[in-house]
Amino acid sequence: MKKLLILFITLSLNIACSKDDNNSSNNPTTSNGLSVKINGVLWEGSILGNMLDESSEQFVVNSLNQKSNEVFGFTMDYYDGPGAYPKAKDNLAFVSYARIDKNIFLNVSGTAFVVNVTNVETVAGVKKVHGNFSGTLKSVAGEVLLFTEGKF
Repeated sequence: MKKLLILFITLSLNIACSKDDNNSSNNPTTSNGLSVKINGVLWEGSILGNMLDESSEQFVVNSLNQKSNEVFGFTMDYYDGPGAYPKAKDNLAFVSYARIDKNIFLNVSGTAFVVNVTNVETVAGVKKVHGNFSGTLKSVAGEVLLFTEGKF
């Protein structure tokens, strides 16, 4: 139940914040950015949320591309320090990308997605993860997208 609540909050934040601040930077070279190539095309977004909760062993990262109003994010369980996620025992690892054409891509059966946490920082008392990622996501219609060179 706790995982579903975190998922709901994550999606709600993505939707609620998608139109709030038109002055946010989309520069992934700052600590507030995320970048990835989607099928070879660079996608950049501002990080809306980045939180590590060691008591629940979960971390969440969500990003918004202000120009296209597209969102990308992931939630992973069983955090135990820097390394590759999801862990084998994580049955609810969640990765999503909502495209401008309203297609939503998820890490469903037949897809693989890896998030590598390389370091953790504490900002104003909140722990944040940083690293890289890659993998594939699939839409309900069956379209598959390849994510490469992801950084957050």
